[in-house]
Amino acid sequence: VLESVLELVESPRSALARNGLRCLGELFAAVGHGFDPRLEVALTPMLRRAADTNNFIAEEADQALCEVCHAAGTARLVSTLATAVGHKSAGFRSKAVWSLAMVAQRLGRKLVAGREAPTMVQLASKALSDASPDVRAAACGAALALVAADPGLLPKFASALPEGWDPATFDACD
Repeated sequence: VLESVLELVESPRSALARNGLRCLGELFAAVGHGFDPRLEVALTPMLRRAADTNNFIAEEADQALCEVCHAAGTARLVSTLATAVGHKSAGFRSKAVWSLAMVAQRLGRKLVAGREAPTMVQLASKALSDASPDVRAAACGAALALVAADPGLLPKFASALPEGWDPATFDACD
């Protein structure tokens, strides 16, 4: 099933790609950890489509990423995103970093006790100095989500957080 859906996601026809992305997001929402072994195969085209210049497709890919970040297993997801953050495309990196914000928001206070926290903090810190302004903006969102989950990280990210951003009202999926 996943391979067929991924073919749709890769389709040059925007309506097919959009429906493939919607289906992929719903599959992850329904099955959750069941797709973890194939996470990298599914996440890569999703991130690429989220960075697409066609807003029609990019918005659907963003929604699918939100579904994946809320349903997939944390360890494999963070590992896959860590690889994606090193991609050569700034748009791709930006969406990968923003996905880290969605994962941090999902974990909430459980992030503090999680094994993935140091990796997520390191990735967000590194992205704050990226050459791309889009990646840096996404890193600000990731930093905000990390601070919301663990207020002890505020000193580490205080200078990076824009004024007026409130961790209590921040929603990475919005």
